[in-house]
Amino acid sequence: MYRRPGVSYPLLVPNTKGLEALLALREADEAATPRKLPLNEIAIFTAASDSFSKANTNNTVKGSLSSLREVAREARDAGLKVRGYVSTVISCPFEGPIAPSRVTDVTRELFEMGCYEVSLGDTIGTGTKSTVVALLNEVTRQGLPLDKMAVSDKAPFFGLAVNGTDNLSTGSCKSNRFTRTLQSNDSTT
Repeated sequence: MYRRPGVSYPLLVPNTKGLEALLALREADEAATPRKLPLNEIAIFTAASDSFSKANTNNTVKGSLSSLREVAREARDAGLKVRGYVSTVISCPFEGPIAPSRVTDVTRELFEMGCYEVSLGDTIGTGTKSTVVALLNEVTRQGLPLDKMAVSDKAPFFGLAVNGTDNLSTGSCKSNRFTRTLQSNDSTT
């Protein structure tokens, strides 16, 4: 694989077994000349909804965070960067709407376990201007590091980057990574 300078290639690691396999692969790759694999970063994931988490990983959110804590520690000890992902941040296909406070609780735990960045995912694409702004306002109110967050763009109104909070209450959020402004005349609030 050709590795572009300055590009990260995080590998999805769902549990300690996956991390052990990755570290073995990394060890074999380090012995190769030239190295072929960009094995310097992992991605861990959970959800803000227990039902989705159970369907996806056969574990509750609390249980997944507990096992991910060990994965993140071992990965950092091995010199890997760790990026976190939270699914179902707006709504869940099983539970319906998700409280923004639930999302911030999960996000905070991912940061506490050492994630350098956390991405919030509107997994089923139901985000509207009002639900996204409510979530981002809660993220801001809770003091989470917006400059270390990203978002998944599956819904038209969730394409906001959260690296700044310029006028969140009116639906505008600016980022040095990408910017999208919600139009105040949007009818899907």
